[in-house]
This record gives sequence, C-alpha cells and structure tokens, in this order.
Amino acid sequence: MNFSLHTDHLVLREVSADDAYMLAKWKSTPLLREMSTGLDTEINELNQRGDIKSSILFGNIYLIIELKSENNLPIGYIRINWDGKSHKNAWLCYGMISHYREGYCYEALRELITSMYEHDLLYNLTAEVYEFNKASRGLLRKLHFVENRRMIKNYYYKGRSWDTIEYVITQDMAEHLKREDRKEQAQDSYHHHHLTE
Repeated sequence: MNFSLHTDHLVLREVSADDAYMLAKWKSTPLLREMSTGLDTEINELNQRGDIKSSILFGNIYLIIELKSENNLPIGYIRINWDGKSHKNAWLCYGMISHYREGYCYEALRELITSMYEHDLLYNLTAEVYEFNKASRGLLRKLHFVENRRMIKNYYYKGRSWDTIEYVITQDMAEHLKREDRKEQAQDSYHHHHLTE
C-alpha cells in the first residue's frame, strides 16, 4: 500500500530524513512535551534523524500531515508502530503543531485507519493518552476507540498524579468509521450532483 494519502483538505505523506529538524522542533514545544513526548525526553535533530531511520527499517508508518489550502503546509504527524513481527497489532502516536481543533487531525486519522483496515493491514490499534488530555480523549472516542485499561495515577504533572488511559480499536469496531466515510462520500456526491444540475 502506498502511504501517500489524500483527503479533501490534506495530504498524508511519508516522512523522510529531511523532516528531522522540523520534527525535533515540533516535539520540543511545551504542548507536545506535556501531552506526548514527555518533559524529560531529550529531543534534537540527530536523534530524530535516527528515529526516522529506525522507523523506516522496522516498517512502521510515519506520516506528515500537510494542509492543501496553504501550499501543503506541514501541520502535524501520525505514527503507527508495529507491536511484534506480525504487523497486525500496533501503537498509534500523533501530534498537531498548528490548526488545532479544526478537525484536521480527525480527518487525517480517519483516512489512514480506514485505509489500513480496508486493505487488511491492521487488526488492533492502541493509543495511550494522559487523563488530563481531554482533546485527545474526545478525538479517540469520535474515531470509535474504546477505553481498554487505566494505569492509575502513574504520571505526575502540575502538582498532582494522573491516570494514563489506554484506548483501542479493532477491525470490527472500525466498521463504524467506514460507514461514516461512505455516508459522507454519498452526501458530497449528492450535493455536487444538485449544484451542477
């Protein structure tokens, strides 16, 4: 499968070594450190270049999200790391650096996840988020992930301990996403037909 995907608003392209500086800069921002990479993780261009190389070597899926309306401006990334050699179970990571809460992360993830399930490339997909990250928790629920388990009070942040929540979606559960995608395509086709009559 070619992981250069297109949606109405976005291009999802495979990461390259040339993206190392940009990714290091993104992952060093306070928001991504707080929500994803961790406050104590060392992040620089060199280790991101190595991370990209190892990701490609192990066959992981690492994509840059680009916004078509702004000359393919990079606005975020998605990463799917395989869990074991079967390449059926995987862990999901993602981050947005701009255009938050505009629906683009949902649009990108839905396109990628439905494409992978339609091509039988995936069975279980798991994501971990901190309890205080309400935006990601809502996004995952919208994508039909369900809470699988909690690691109780295992992350200390801003003076208190928080749960880490594990969400999962399976091939059967992803049928809801496929139906939503087909429904939207049908609606778009209907509106286009009537606008051109």
